[in-house]
Amino acid sequence: MDMQFLLTLAIVAIFWAFVTLVIFQFISGLFASAAYASNVVSVSNGNIAASTSVSN
Repeated sequence: MDMQFLLTLAIVAIFWAFVTLVIFQFISGLFASAAYASNVVSVSNGNIAASTSVSN
């Protein structure tokens, strides 16, 4: 094996490692977004208010 072949192989390996990492992060981000969206509680009721009474 000559040096140019090894450098080309290293570049290709680094490229595919980066692509694999980006795809993995994207897929795990989708699952994290889905889990976050299922845990979000939407409060749209306008009658919910904190009532405080101050008596002196």
